[in-house]
Amino acid sequence: MSNLSISKRISTILILLLAISLSLVACGRRASRAVPTLIPMTISETNPRPTEPAPSLPGNAEDLLVQGEEIFQRTAGGIGCQYCHGTDGKGNIGPNIRGKPEEAIQNALGLVLQMNFLELSDQEIKAVATYLKYLETQP
Repeated sequence: MSNLSISKRISTILILLLAISLSLVACGRRASRAVPTLIPMTISETNPRPTEPAPSLPGNAEDLLVQGEEIFQRTAGGIGCQYCHGTDGKGNIGPNIRGKPEEAIQNALGLVLQMNFLELSDQEIKAVATYLKYLETQP
């Protein structure tokens, strides 16, 4: 066997171990984060600063936002994108991806080694991009 073949097998084994480890960690987590609301918040006595209203979303964009939040926070690869990119998309192990478009997500799925086990449909990628656009508007 050549050194390249051995290196390739070792890389594959390490990726599988990482995926299994991440899945096991995710199994112990409970979903506690609420789905983002698109209703502007009002000024209250406990929060004297006005908050920015959420952007208005056309048609089924609200459905895409809810689906994108679910994929990002919990279901992508069995652990959610948040595991590497943080619950706010600002980065954790992975980079800040707030506001990234569909094309950037599609490219990352094909090019980033740590993401090659993820399989998302075009609809799911569109939903995640919608959620990332929403996250970009948040503090």
